[in-house]
Amino acid sequence: MRRIGGTEPGRYVKDKMIRIAAAGMLAALLAAAAPPDDKEDLAKAAEKTRELENYKFKGRIAVDGVPFLAEPIDYSGSYAKDKGFTATLGPIGTIFRLGKKVAVKDAESGEWILLKPGTKIGEGPLAAQIPIVARGLKPPHEELKKLEARFKEIKKKPAPEKIGDIECAVYEGALTEGGVKASLPGGVGLLLGKGTFEGTGRAWVGPEGRILRFESDCKIQIEQDGKTSDLAVTRTTEIADVGRATVDMPADVKRLFDQDDSK
Repeated sequence: MRRIGGTEPGRYVKDKMIRIAAAGMLAALLAAAAPPDDKEDLAKAAEKTRELENYKFKGRIAVDGVPFLAEPIDYSGSYAKDKGFTATLGPIGTIFRLGKKVAVKDAESGEWILLKPGTKIGEGPLAAQIPIVARGLKPPHEELKKLEARFKEIKKKPAPEKIGDIECAVYEGALTEGGVKASLPGGVGLLLGKGTFEGTGRAWVGPEGRILRFESDCKIQIEQDGKTSDLAVTRTTEIADVGRATVDMPADVKRLFDQDDSK
């Protein structure tokens, strides 16, 4: 018997099933059309790496477009929780940081200098810039905070790659403007003015789920005072010797820090 003013029960159920099936097919098509994004996996690897309390690191920065940085800068150092962070960066010299205190060993004179606002290290075009970079430098694991947020999207490459004998999964993607700036050391990116910032970032994740190497290739065009400057920056950092690093505060640095405490 047909219900007057209503809908046949069978037809109602059938129509509902068709709508559910159509919605499911649409969701599947959208998922298939969307490019794969592995941000969550990289985020987990970055957070696991941020838990490290002791390690060594090394890396290289190459800058094309700045005359007094024509040669690549190699850097290396060690980090140990509660003992300090030390790094040597080519012409910048050696830094030692414990908490908020930072000292720099002048590459030319060999003298340790406690960094204060307005401090200059040596002479020449880097005299004022070295303290800014030195104060902004962080141990590599601290730089990995919200690493995934630097990327527009992240994809895991199909084939693994080796760092030495260690087989790693490789994650790669285009960087956002903020991601390009964040990939530059010592907070330098935050000092850059308006311009165009493009780049690619990569991270190598080892079998323990930690990041062993991260890298960025960036092209930057800065507009200032009616002039345009083009820069190409490549930076690589590699973490190694987890649990085997030693950090000893130099006697001159301890003296500077103690004197600062007594004021």
